[in-house]
Amino acid sequence: MPKRSYGFTLVELLVVIAIIGVLIALLLPAVQQAREAARRMQCTNNQKQIGLALHNYHDTFSQFPPGCFVNTSNAPESGGGTSNPMRYGWMHPLLPMFEQNALFEAFIKEVHGSGTYPWNTTVDENIVDALLCPSDPNAGKIVRGDLGFAGNYVLFSGTNGLDGSGTNENGMFYCWSKTKFRDVTDGTSNTAMVGEIIIAPESGSDHDRRGGYWIADGGGGNFLAASFYNPNSTTPTSADRQKAGNYISTPRAPCADSVSGGFYRVTSRSYHPGGVLTTMADASVSFFPETIDNPIWVALGTRSGGEVNSGN
Repeated sequence: MPKRSYGFTLVELLVVIAIIGVLIALLLPAVQQAREAARRMQCTNNQKQIGLALHNYHDTFSQFPPGCFVNTSNAPESGGGTSNPMRYGWMHPLLPMFEQNALFEAFIKEVHGSGTYPWNTTVDENIVDALLCPSDPNAGKIVRGDLGFAGNYVLFSGTNGLDGSGTNENGMFYCWSKTKFRDVTDGTSNTAMVGEIIIAPESGSDHDRRGGYWIADGGGGNFLAASFYNPNSTTPTSADRQKAGNYISTPRAPCADSVSGGFYRVTSRSYHPGGVLTTMADASVSFFPETIDNPIWVALGTRSGGEVNSGN
């Protein structure tokens, strides 16, 4: 009897490998979609927590926190010149709402007790997970010894961003703002409150201030967004009109030295396919496509513009 050999021929092995490759190719998009769905759900939850924190602040102090405690010349409303330590914004007074009491107390002690600038404190590199979008690969960026921790969530200052002193914009948050619910006459469900931005990676000695909560040098354009351009717009925007080099332009988050009108204008952008998540003034979170009609998106950025929103 001749011996029988067992095993695969080379042709059979190649066919099996090809079939496995096809199955992986079919499954990979589904896996990626499932992962993005989970990340989007986490981002929605993060924004919901910020919205509720802002509401809790309003319940406690009868107004929303200022978008920034200094104007575009770095001067606080209480006076004291531009070399003061109050160059910070809305994120810091919300820390207790995120169960970050120890971080908040350490920050207050150094800034108001010792006169230390926020970005020079010993706590500016602490990462607050609630301020990170899991879809952004650069989320949680830290610029050591300069800008500190950068996050993905910013507040809306209105249509154009910040202009002039930045103290009288048409959105909910701006320099020295004291917005109350009664001021949102467009309706809390029709007014954007919290948006997303993309964190630009560092490049050598160049830094990008967008999302840098610990530095409001020049008026806080780094953590206030404008609704001038549609979500995920590739039109260059400006994070700091006065200081060239305080940005890093990337294909997904282009930035320029100056823009039309000289505004601090940060556009809402995200890594979520097709649009951005946005928290409205009623603390609800909605997804707005990048194809939204621009007049509607612009109207969502104002608190009392009296616009009639319809369509998408």
